[in-house]
Amino acid sequence: MRDRRLFIRLSEATAAARCPKSLKQSLGRFARNNGFDGFAYLSLHPIFAVTDYPAEWQRHYFERSYMRLDPVVTGARRVNEAFPWSVDQQRRGACSDLRRFYTEAADFGIQSGVTIPVRAGHNRFSIVTLCTASSKALLSDIELNAVEGAWAGALVHAKFSEVPDEIVTRAEIDLSWQERLCLSWSAEGKTMLEIAMLEGIAKTTVRFYIDKAKKKLGVMTLPQATAKATDLKLI
Repeated sequence: MRDRRLFIRLSEATAAARCPKSLKQSLGRFARNNGFDGFAYLSLHPIFAVTDYPAEWQRHYFERSYMRLDPVVTGARRVNEAFPWSVDQQRRGACSDLRRFYTEAADFGIQSGVTIPVRAGHNRFSIVTLCTASSKALLSDIELNAVEGAWAGALVHAKFSEVPDEIVTRAEIDLSWQERLCLSWSAEGKTMLEIAMLEGIAKTTVRFYIDKAKKKLGVMTLPQATAKATDLKLI
């Protein structure tokens, strides 16, 4: 039976960790000691993950941009507190893409769990998940206290705010040459109208390429896009 005060113990384990690397190890132990098989911290702005899920699943998840399809992610966006989920329950009536996703996740031992949505400033959004390979997890044994869950999620998010690259899984960002060109001009201080005049294209076309680049980079504003593209050496 799992601890009915799961989130309090999660907060304690998180607070005791000295650095992101030790927190990753601690959360893995915490998950297993409380009847789960693994954990995942997934940031959507910017996009990266810290998890002990199988490495092959991590690569597969990011290569297929499953964060846009994952029902746990989309469900977390709609609520403000921790919630349980089960692949068996969500599979019913799902479209073919979702059924494929559920089957692939189950093959890697991801069948049910508990997820905490975390909302921070500047439209940053992330989730903290404890998962199990059991299709019928004893989720009724968990006391999903909203306040305790929010506090635990916020602590994990704060600890992972600056994560060393060696423990992070990131999405590969592939900008087209048009997107790179528009961001490069923008980084030099050019407006969309000026970029359009320089390249002999419509302003709406420049906006289209920049909006696509922002979406791929997981940012909300043009300055954030140029800064992140520069940091990643994409421009």
